[in-house]
Amino acid sequence: MDPSPTEVSVALTASTFLMALAFESNMRGIVSAVARIKNDDNIIAKIILFTNAASMLQIVGFEWANYTSKSTCAPVNLLSNLAYHLMMLSFDAFLLYKTWLVSSKQRRVLIPAAVLVLHRLCWGIVDLMHSFGTWDVASQACIWIPDPNAAYGFYSADILCDLFSTVATVLICRRYLSSDIRKLFV
Repeated sequence: MDPSPTEVSVALTASTFLMALAFESNMRGIVSAVARIKNDDNIIAKIILFTNAASMLQIVGFEWANYTSKSTCAPVNLLSNLAYHLMMLSFDAFLLYKTWLVSSKQRRVLIPAAVLVLHRLCWGIVDLMHSFGTWDVASQACIWIPDPNAAYGFYSADILCDLFSTVATVLICRRYLSSDIRKLFV
C-alpha cells in the first residue's frame, strides 16, 4: 500500500527539519575548522573542513532531489551520492588518521588503515557506477534506485573502518594504562 500524500508530506517535512539541523552543525564545524587552520595549519582541521563541506553538499543534493524535475533528477542524485561517498570516505580517513596518531604513527596501523580507505573508495566507486536517480512517471517524482550489493559493500567498509579504529585505539591505550602516561605524548 502506497503512503498517502499527507504521510509523504509529514515525512518530507521531518527529513527537511533534520537535514537543516545537520546543515547548521556542518556550518559550525566549518567555522571551527577554518579557525583552526588559520591558527595552526594541520591535516585534521582540513579533513574536518572537507567532511563538513561534503556533508553540506550531500544535504543540498538530497533536498534538491525532492523538488527536482525530470531533466535534473539523474544529475542531482549523482551529485548527492558523490557528496555522500566523499563525506563518508573523509570521515573514515579522519578516524583512521587519528588512530594512526594515537599509535605513535606505527606502520602496523598505517598499512591496514590505508587498505581500509582504499576498500571504502572502491565500494563508493561501485555504488556511483550502479546506483542512479530516475524520474517516476506515475508519482511525478524523482526516485533513487540504489544498488543493493554496493550498499552492503560500502556500509560494511564503513563498519570495518569504525571497528578497526575502535579496537586499535582501545588496545593501544590499554597498553599505556600500566605505564607512564607521558608515553601517550611521544
